[in-house]
Amino acid sequence: MNSQPTGGQVKRRTVVKGAAWSVPAIAVMGATPAFASSLNVTITTTGTACKLPGASCKTQTGVTKGYLIGVKLCATGLTGNVVITFDQTLLEVKLNGVVSTGWTINPNPLTVTGGACRTVTLAIQGEPNSQNVSISGKGPFKWSAQNGAYTGTGEMTFAAPSTPPCDDCKLPANMALAAKTAEAEVLADDSAIQPTEPEATSSQPAEPEATSSQLAEAEAQPEL
Repeated sequence: MNSQPTGGQVKRRTVVKGAAWSVPAIAVMGATPAFASSLNVTITTTGTACKLPGASCKTQTGVTKGYLIGVKLCATGLTGNVVITFDQTLLEVKLNGVVSTGWTINPNPLTVTGGACRTVTLAIQGEPNSQNVSISGKGPFKWSAQNGAYTGTGEMTFAAPSTPPCDDCKLPANMALAAKTAEAEVLADDSAIQPTEPEATSSQPAEPEATSSQLAEAEAQPEL
């Protein structure tokens, strides 16, 4: 005997049909996070830096008595202008491994074109050291692209083993040569201020030289 479904029951065929339609909807929703993760901004170190000892480069760099640091900036999957804003209150800088505070970044915000990676020079100002020192640091930033359609956050890192003088208010083209030159200058300065040690003298008194009469007397004596 075949029983007919009542008005409150759902046919099995209807349930299966609804399940089939729900699969594409879930797949489409799952694609959104993967697309979003491909849009990102990263700022990592290039291992280069130089010092700005005075105010001669303020017009070009915007800072006085600071440093120029080179960083690699990648705006992956983004097009058009990308605006990057650094949180200077959380910027950490170390000189020779010692924490130094009160640093600022210029330019801030930084506007770049999305797409390929490129090297960017940032100027930082705070409590510089006049000597050739190692420098390292990190700091958070936020970015915005396509008039705020895409946004995100990240952390910039930078480090350099030495800080030779900048070349015409720019990072030296040959950082390795500049670092060696700066190191040689430091060694030369150190050697110039080293006290000279007096030459060692003998504690034995010097024997007096024989006079001409003594030599003549020695020659006149017969040999034994």
